[in-house]
Amino acid sequence: MERELAEKLVEKLQDIGDDAELYEDYSGRGMFGMTTTGVVFSEYNKLFEAFYLLGVEDGDYNDYNFSSLRIDNMGLRYIIY
Repeated sequence: MERELAEKLVEKLQDIGDDAELYEDYSGRGMFGMTTTGVVFSEYNKLFEAFYLLGVEDGDYNDYNFSSLRIDNMGLRYIIY
């Protein structure tokens, strides 16, 4: 995920009450050692609300490639990358 999108997503998630945070250099399943920026969050349903808010409030929303994003379960939290 691009860092700019990750930062905006963290901000939106925090605005709606999630304890989201930026995760640098995450290497997810099937990435074979490559790393990316991710967003760690707690409440799955708030992720969709945050994406909706990005679409409503952010004119650059259409510039992001959401089709390549993946989500991993980290136990008590999730990461989108």
